[in-house]
Amino acid sequence: MLRKSLIVISLVICLISMPAVSSAAWDDWKIYFNGIRIDRLDKANWWMVGLGMISSLACHELCHIASLEMADVGWRLEFDGLNCVVHPTNGSMTNSERLRTAYMGFAGQVGVGLLLASFEKTRDSDFTRGWIGMASLELLSYGPCLDADSRGDFGMIARAGGNAKLAWAGFVLLDVWSASKIDW
Repeated sequence: MLRKSLIVISLVICLISMPAVSSAAWDDWKIYFNGIRIDRLDKANWWMVGLGMISSLACHELCHIASLEMADVGWRLEFDGLNCVVHPTNGSMTNSERLRTAYMGFAGQVGVGLLLASFEKTRDSDFTRGWIGMASLELLSYGPCLDADSRGDFGMIARAGGNAKLAWAGFVLLDVWSASKIDW
């Protein structure tokens, strides 16, 4: 496991440290790579993009922690490579408390993304691009994990009697709306 983590960390460092490649084109041409304009990439403040990504992850986990604290349930943070997960440690939770705790991570993360995308001053910032980009990556990674046997937020929703697929679709729609407001 440590070897995999070191490989992933090395790849991330290599990708982050690579300079963005600018492109030459006629004035009226805009070159896109995965939906992002190349001329915007070479002008991006990558520290702010990274800060937005890390803040997005932190908000997600802190919302889970806030929900556990409201239910008066102990918790611990577990780090597994690049993954950080909040686990309840004591006390029994009702299905309602489980649902709230599972929903809270993406509700907070996507909710703040909606706010950042709604205001003109924050909409096109590199921080907002990092925040919404990370939320999108997280949501997409959960796509195949929507049944009760799955780990994570949507598995907990399914085990507590909620509709994980509907919850995932709702969060994805809100995230897509946020992403559509940004001039990538």
